[in-house]
Amino acid sequence: MAPKLGEILICAKIIDQHQLDSALSAQQKWGGKLGEILVNKGLCSEEMMVKALSRQLDIVRAELDRIASVPQEVLAKIPLELSQRLDALPLELRDNGTLLVTAMSDPLNTQSLEILREQTGCRIHALLAGPHAIARSRNRLYQLGDDTEIKGLSQGSVRGRAVVRGAGEQVGNKLFNRENLAISMQPAAGKSASPLREEGNAIPANFIPADATGPEILRALIGTLIEKNVFTRDEFLKHLKKS
Repeated sequence: MAPKLGEILICAKIIDQHQLDSALSAQQKWGGKLGEILVNKGLCSEEMMVKALSRQLDIVRAELDRIASVPQEVLAKIPLELSQRLDALPLELRDNGTLLVTAMSDPLNTQSLEILREQTGCRIHALLAGPHAIARSRNRLYQLGDDTEIKGLSQGSVRGRAVVRGAGEQVGNKLFNRENLAISMQPAAGKSASPLREEGNAIPANFIPADATGPEILRALIGTLIEKNVFTRDEFLKHLKKS
C-alpha cells in the first residue's frame, strides 16, 4: 500500500503531526483536499507538495523551470484555451509524433487524458507539476503577459485541477470566474454543494448561524476563499497591510 500524503510529509520533516492534524481538521470542517489545504495554510510549498505526491503516486515530476523553450508545433498540439482549462502543458513529441509528453496538475484524471488524446491524436505521457508552476511556464512558453494568469487561473473561466490528491482521494474540479467572482465546487459524496452560488454570489439566509458574530462570519468567509484557492494567505495579508 502506498504511504499517505501526510505520512510522506511528516517523514520528510516538511510538516509535523500537529500541523497535519490542523489541516485534517480544516478538511473535515470545510472539505477540500489535504494537499491544497496544506499549501494554502503556508505549511508546505507547492514544490514540496509535488515532490511528495510524485513519490506517493509514483509519477515523474516535470521540471518546468529547466525547460527554456518548446517548439511551436508541440505547443500547437494543445491550444492555449485547452491548456488553461485542463491545466496541461505540452512539452515534447516522441515516437515519430505519436506520443505527447505533457505536464499536468492532475495526471490521473482520466477525463482530461481522454480529451487530450482526442484533441492531439497522440498518446499522452503525463508528468506531474503544480498548477502555479504550469501557469508560470505557460505564460513564458506561449509568450503571454506576466499578468495574463494569476496563480494558475486565467482571466476567463478556467477549470483547474489542484495537485492535492491524497491516498484514495478523488481530485475535485474548481471553476473560478473573475468577472462575477463566483465559485462552484463539485461536492464530495454525501456533501452539499458550496453555499457560494453563481447567482449573484448569494448566500442562503439560513446558511449563517443565528448566533454568529460579524468577525466570525468574516473569518469563516476569508478562510473559505483561501481554501478554495481564490487567493493565498500571504496575498490577503499583503493587501491587508496596504489598507
